[in-house]
Amino acid sequence: MAVVQKLDREGATGKIVVLKKKRPNFGRSFQAQSLYSAMRHPFLLRNKLHELWSLLNFLLPEIFSSAETFDEWFQISGEKDQQEVVQQLHKVLRPFLLRRLKSDVEKGLPPKKETILKVAMQLQKCCNHPYLFQGAEPGPPYTTGDHLISNAGKIVLLDKLLLKLKDRDSRVLIFSQMTRLLDILEDYLMFCGYQYCRIDGNTGRDDRDASIDAFYRPGSEKFVFLLSTRVGGLGINLATTDVVILYDSDWNPQVDLQAQDRAHRIGQTKEVQGFRFCTEYTIEEKVIERAYKKLALDALVIQQGRLAEQ
Repeated sequence: MAVVQKLDREGATGKIVVLKKKRPNFGRSFQAQSLYSAMRHPFLLRNKLHELWSLLNFLLPEIFSSAETFDEWFQISGEKDQQEVVQQLHKVLRPFLLRRLKSDVEKGLPPKKETILKVAMQLQKCCNHPYLFQGAEPGPPYTTGDHLISNAGKIVLLDKLLLKLKDRDSRVLIFSQMTRLLDILEDYLMFCGYQYCRIDGNTGRDDRDASIDAFYRPGSEKFVFLLSTRVGGLGINLATTDVVILYDSDWNPQVDLQAQDRAHRIGQTKEVQGFRFCTEYTIEEKVIERAYKKLALDALVIQQGRLAEQ
C-alpha cells in the first residue's frame, strides 16, 4: 500500500511517499516522484540476510545499488568474525530504522510462553489427520464420532488439552494452515459440544466481523476460535483469549508469531500460553528447526528490537 502526499511547507515543494512494505520491489515509480521515502514494515527479515538489501536499495538506491556488493560486505565466513559483521550491520541500519515493540508502549503486559508438545506418530500416516487423504475416512455414510479423535494423535492430545482448558475457564485460538483440517476440527468441536467461531480465507468480511463480535462479546460462551494461520494472523484483535494452539507450523516463523500475537497484545490482562503441536520423527521437526534458525538470524541482526548502542 502506498500513500502519496503533496508537500508544500516553508517554500519546499514535492511529495512524500509512505509505503507499507511487503514486497520490497514494489513502489519504485512512487519513489521517483518523491523527495523523501519511508517504509512501514512488520519485520525486516523473513528468511535471509540478503532481504535487507531490497529494503535499503529502496531507501538509498545510489548507495545500495549492488546486491552482490552488499552480500560481500556482510558475508559471515571463517575469515571474518561474526561480531564484526553484526557491528557493521548495526552501523548501517541505525540511521534508517525506527522500531517500537509492545513492551515500549505497555510496560505491564503479561508474559507470553510457548510450549512445544511432541506427539508420538504411532499408526497415522500424516502429521495432522489421516482423513486429509481421500478415502481414509470411513463411509459413506460419513458420521462424526470417536474415530475423529482416536485416528489422529494430535486430536487425541487436543481433546485432553481442551478438557483441562475448559475447566479453568480459558478461551482458545486454534491455528492451522489447512482449511480442510479446520473442517475436521469443526466436526470434532460439534461432536464434543464446544461452542466455536471460525475464520479462513473463504470467510466474507461481514461474516468475519460477526464471528469476531460473537467471540468478543462480554459473557460470550464461545470457547474456541478456529483460524487459518495466514488469514487469521493479520488484522484481528482477540485479546480476550489466553491460550493459542498452533496445530501445525509455518515455514516462515514470523507468520506463527503474528498468529500468537492475536491474543498477546496491548489490552491483554492474562498470561498467554502458547502450544505448538509437533509430530515426532516427521518433517514437522525440520520445519520448527529451520524456523528457529531464521528467528536466530533476526535476533542476531536486530537484537530483540534494539540496535546495539556501540
